[in-house]
Amino acid sequence: MSYDSLIFLLLASALLAYLAFRLGISIYVDYNGAAQVRRQLLQRLKLLQLRPLLRSQGMNDTEFLYLRPLFEVEQIIRPCENCALKQECALKVARGQHEFNACPLQQCISGDSAESK
Repeated sequence: MSYDSLIFLLLASALLAYLAFRLGISIYVDYNGAAQVRRQLLQRLKLLQLRPLLRSQGMNDTEFLYLRPLFEVEQIIRPCENCALKQECALKVARGQHEFNACPLQQCISGDSAESK
């Protein structure tokens, strides 16, 4: 084996090791970023009356956050945060009622839970 081949092999190995290291770092950063976004969504979810609606459909917070894409979770949480019927939902939850017929997300969540089972 000539010195040129040996140098080329060492440089190629070093480049491959560097790329593998960068890939590992990138995966770690992406995983931590997604975990942080999920923690923020969970905090927002705890403030909403969406949790009883999820429970009435047989889902918990963890299933809701981890079995759906993050953009879809955001699309479901945002209308609930801006809903004009929040007070009605809060009263229903306080009374122990779990009928959310007026909620526009009822059909979305119940349809999705039926598809996933």
